Amino acid sequence: MKQLLFILLAIAAISFRAGTNKHVLKVKYTASEAVFANPERGFYRQFSINPAQEELLDTAALKSVKRNGNSLILFYCYLKAYRNEALPEKMLLNFEKNMQLIQQAGLKCILRFSYTSSMDAPDAPLKIVLQHLDQLQPMLTKHAGVIALMQAGFIGAWGEFHTSAHELNTPDRMTQIIDKILEVLPANRMVQVRTPFYKTQYLQSMQPLSKAAAFSDSKAARIGHHNDCFLASTDDYGTYHQVTAEKQYLHAEGIFVPVGGETCPPEGIAPADCMKAQQEMRYLRWSFLNEGYYNAVLHNWQQQGCMDSIKRQLGYRFELLSGEFTAATCPGGTLQVAVRLVNRGYASLYNPRPVELILQHTSTGERYHVQLPDDPRYWSPQQVITLTAIAGIPGDTPAGVYKLLLSLPAPEKQLYGHPDYAIRFANQDVWQEKSGFNDLHATIRINSTVMPPKHTGSLYFINMQNQH
Repeated sequence: MKQLLFILLAIAAISFRAGTNKHVLKVKYTASEAVFANPERGFYRQFSINPAQEELLDTAALKSVKRNGNSLILFYCYLKAYRNEALPEKMLLNFEKNMQLIQQAGLKCILRFSYTSSMDAPDAPLKIVLQHLDQLQPMLTKHAGVIALMQAGFIGAWGEFHTSAHELNTPDRMTQIIDKILEVLPANRMVQVRTPFYKTQYLQSMQPLSKAAAFSDSKAARIGHHNDCFLASTDDYGTYHQVTAEKQYLHAEGIFVPVGGETCPPEGIAPADCMKAQQEMRYLRWSFLNEGYYNAVLHNWQQQGCMDSIKRQLGYRFELLSGEFTAATCPGGTLQVAVRLVNRGYASLYNPRPVELILQHTSTGERYHVQLPDDPRYWSPQQVITLTAIAGIPGDTPAGVYKLLLSLPAPEKQLYGHPDYAIRFANQDVWQEKSGFNDLHATIRINSTVMPPKHTGSLYFINMQNQH
């Protein structure tokens, strides 16, 4: 009886869709509670170097970041030796070597430059800061793929826009430095400033970024926020000037710009418990958090049992729900796809990334792919998204059975196809570790005896050997 029921369910799953001459394969996916790394989100580890001493990042420590289920580092580059002079070639070469080490480890960095890690030491004059940024531009462009984002830096201790010996933290000079950072940083990368006030002062507006203006090359669309004293006092050590209004501001625009930072020793309040921390991170759209500071607060979350939940939900967490697919087609025919998914994370993607479907021949391994028009940066937290596509099969596609896969790879040529830079979905038995693809558990038969309508649209699968 059970065997008969299984056969009937299998027959029902491949049903005929009237009027389209296509068989439809229906699939449901099982969620996973696993903690795993995904690009540009999660807990990060902090590293710093002094390029004047030709320091290099510790490769073993970089590799351990990935082994611990993380994908990000905060990369401090201290320019103490160059407060009053141009950056020498050796410094730029040292910086490049370190960016290459980050890439070799399969990581991305939150990048910050500073002239001092002490409130008693000077930063640099404005002229020098602007000169350094011009000099850094070629390197920022060349290595943009491993830069998740850049924090404004440069001004004062730790580059946090305070205690400036050269009065760089005046509105006019801050504006000049932010303008220059936006100019030299590739247009598809964002900058974080230390407080919401710095952004609203810079833009002379407290109007949060709208969906219509998001992910453009406008200044407002390219500036996010880092809070380096998260839940540490009533105003997070001065992070907020108007606590309620500025948190509402972050809630509104944090879907479109990166938000993250670190905790601090609590002052005047009790350490944030699991409920408060998770509510705040979800409300303010947090994507990443320092794993090494402040340890007492992080230990509190571990003891209370919410640390794994936070690890899972920082940033985006895409989960497949169900799919419907054309089960059989022919060379020159069409493949119809509808995939439902949800973002279980606190935040959205903040950097551009393609969405691709891949057909892989089960015998030869030959692959064809098509890039969908969808922009995954708009897959907002707790929203159910439906991807739909009608894509053409090339007329010379070999007959056979193909697996259907979903891929969100890195768009940069040097990172495309590298599984460490592809997005993994939070489902059981879908992730292909070696390829960086997600298996949709749909097998598509391509055979000349199947006669669906010929494809007349603009989307076509392309042989991957001819790409990238």
